Amino acid sequence: MLCKTKWLRILLVLLVLSTGAPVSAEEGGSDETFAPMLEETAEQSSPFLSPGAEALAKQLGVKTTIARLSVLQDRYRTTSDRETMEQIVLLKQQLTDILQYTSFQVQDALAAIDSDLAYNDQVFDYLSAKKEKREFFTTVGTFMATGALTVLNQAISFGSSGSVGNILGTVSGSTSLGVPTINLIPRKYDYPQLRDSRPNMLSQILERGKGSSSEFNSTVWTYLNTAPPNSVDGRTRRQLLLKRWKNLRQMEFDNSESSKRKLDLITQTVEKPERISLSVLVLRGNLLSDVRAEIGLLYRDLAELKAGIMAL
Repeated sequence: MLCKTKWLRILLVLLVLSTGAPVSAEEGGSDETFAPMLEETAEQSSPFLSPGAEALAKQLGVKTTIARLSVLQDRYRTTSDRETMEQIVLLKQQLTDILQYTSFQVQDALAAIDSDLAYNDQVFDYLSAKKEKREFFTTVGTFMATGALTVLNQAISFGSSGSVGNILGTVSGSTSLGVPTINLIPRKYDYPQLRDSRPNMLSQILERGKGSSSEFNSTVWTYLNTAPPNSVDGRTRRQLLLKRWKNLRQMEFDNSESSKRKLDLITQTVEKPERISLSVLVLRGNLLSDVRAEIGLLYRDLAELKAGIMAL
């Protein structure tokens, strides 16, 4: 009887296996179910860098680091391991330090230009006050001279033939017309030495000699001597700046003595103090402002590069 029951159970198991019926938890010994694994199709990410930001990354030597960071970010999206995360944090910190140091160098150049602009404005105000003082005395002298001649003309005209009055009237009119024209003559003023004489930040741009305190740092100077991404003829930013000055500021860069002397006055590279006109001070301030604006564009590339790194 037991043997017959044993064979019946064996036949029942074979029948179940052959028909493919599900095995219950009690018979299979497991209630675990299996589902197909969802495959994540993550898109290959790359930092969005503008042409200016990409050129700056190349100048700073961080393009390889950014590419490595992008690869690590893709790996972390699939593995989420701790070691990859630590490498990502380390690379981002290194890139942040480089960008922050670059920002400090830009601020250093702008601060030096601002110092030159402030000093130029002080000299301009000082010499403008002298010009206004001269114009005041000229105006007062003209008024007093013409008034005195007019009174004298009227006094003499009583009982006279009129010839003397005509002479005095002519002299009075000539005085009122001629004396004010003195103010129209360009005048040069003694250059005040209100601080230690040193070249300004235009000296390196115009190649008129440079001092230790008037040199651009390596980052800014390399940026100025690099062609912008949209350059057609390959001219650097400094060359384009000189071209604009020649066309728009009426600057002359020939080898004539007058041109060299003017550049020396603009860059403050004269050996001894010389007389200077207000027009030279105005031109110097405009050139310094142009250089400041050109260097300020570096902040835009820095911001775009920072945004591209943070977007990884």
